[in-house]
Amino acid sequence: MILLNDKLHVQLIPCTVTSGGIALPGNVQEDPNYGGVRLYRVLGVGPGRRLKNGSLDPMPTEPGDRILCHSFTTSPVDLGDGTQIIDLSQVVAVLPHP
Repeated sequence: MILLNDKLHVQLIPCTVTSGGIALPGNVQEDPNYGGVRLYRVLGVGPGRRLKNGSLDPMPTEPGDRILCHSFTTSPVDLGDGTQIIDLSQVVAVLPHP
């Protein structure tokens, strides 16, 4: 798969992350009104974003990283195999390798 610009190929890690940063197991009932974050594992990354001067702004993530995204991430592309394509702009934080 070739990813363009600042896109990420991710897989949801089944847990709920509270506003205090505590990861709860996936069997906790998720409240649809909760505007929290979700935890993803990065499977692939694009090369980065082109700046107006033509230089490349490299991606701050790499495959294997865990990232936090808003649970209301706009327009993810669902690939049907449990993975998604999202924009880097949706990432709240990049977590170090476990």
